[in-house]
Amino acid sequence: MSDKNFDLAEQEVKQSSERKIQQKKSISSKKGKLIAIGILFVAFVAIGVNSFLEIKKLNAPPEQTKEEIIQDMSSYLFMVIAQLDAFTNETGSLPSSEEDFLGEDDPYIEYSVVGDGYQLQLSYADTTIFFSSDEDPSQLLTEEALIQMGIPVD
Repeated sequence: MSDKNFDLAEQEVKQSSERKIQQKKSISSKKGKLIAIGILFVAFVAIGVNSFLEIKKLNAPPEQTKEEIIQDMSSYLFMVIAQLDAFTNETGSLPSSEEDFLGEDDPYIEYSVVGDGYQLQLSYADTTIFFSSDEDPSQLLTEEALIQMGIPVD
């Protein structure tokens, strides 16, 4: 019986050792999985942040030069003058406010009646352009823009 007990004890020690080895493998396997999950999480966050920044960059308005801004402002002012002139031709008098001919209060436009004429001021960012009714509105546009609009160029 002592041989039998010895064999049983030996088997018990082997099984106990195998269980401990399995537990260590299981623990190290769990640690490995946690590390892999952590690395994947960090990678996904980095990809997400990078994607967000790229989308934000794509949706940002293009940078314009000062000359392009002035040209755009001049074109807009030309259209405002056309609306004002259309109102004046229709009613026979100058409008009392920009709401009369624009239909709204444009925060970039300042309109004022001066004697028998008017003055307009268009301000955007750090740029301001002026127009007086005694000036030629076609001077606000480039020659190319005038040609595209069908306005004869001298």
